[in-house]
Amino acid sequence: MVWFNYTRLNRLGLRDKFYFLLAAELLNLTLGEPVRLCVPENSVEACLSMSVVMPNYVTCVKGQDKLSCMDLISNGRADLVNVGPEDLYVGMTHYDLGPLAMEVMANGEPYRARVVAVVRKSLKLDHLSDLRGKKSCHGHMNDVVGWHVPVTTLFSSGVMNADSRENTHRRLCSSCHNSSCTTDQIYAGEEGALYCLLDGKGDIAFSTVQIARDFFYARRGHESQYEYLCVNDLSRVSVRSSRPCYWAEIPSNAFIGRNVSSE
Repeated sequence: MVWFNYTRLNRLGLRDKFYFLLAAELLNLTLGEPVRLCVPENSVEACLSMSVVMPNYVTCVKGQDKLSCMDLISNGRADLVNVGPEDLYVGMTHYDLGPLAMEVMANGEPYRARVVAVVRKSLKLDHLSDLRGKKSCHGHMNDVVGWHVPVTTLFSSGVMNADSRENTHRRLCSSCHNSSCTTDQIYAGEEGALYCLLDGKGDIAFSTVQIARDFFYARRGHESQYEYLCVNDLSRVSVRSSRPCYWAEIPSNAFIGRNVSSE
């Protein structure tokens, strides 16, 4: 298992490429040949483009999805796949795969995204159930930080109720810019959720500590108006605080493969 510190590259848009190169170099040294990177069908074109500019590092293997890629790796037909936190757990527990490269902080600790809830200082809440009927701003649907953590917490606390009836969620994107949920619109992603809150489209927004810090640092005139909402006791912490409270810690994504050190 190898840990690499490349946190700052994320802001430059180079994180995934650098991440892959490090994992590929590790395997290339071990295997002596280009790494077989497994990608889902919708990522094949991007992988092929990368293989053209890095022919000595990567060849592409198409899988139906992340799970099929794990199966291909466990059967020796591929070497690596990039996965998020949920798939990382599945790969380690069901396919006997392990992370070959993950992000670490400057202090050497594994990087973990800390999920925070941001509210206006003026929002009055005595109980978490007081959020019922309020509007929330989320990142990408089905994303761990922006969706799974807050929605699961709100479900378990009774703030939200599961409803599987058809045609009952037509207002899900009603607060999005032009009612559009595309990834390039202003309210998309964890930073977009904070824009949503700042523009008065919602009462609570879910993001990460790092994104919230950067967001409000660039908007110092608004810092005093917003706070982190602590899930356990509903206490508040200033968004300027160096010790924010958070709803959950989520491990970084990783490139996983067979444990080459044990083969």
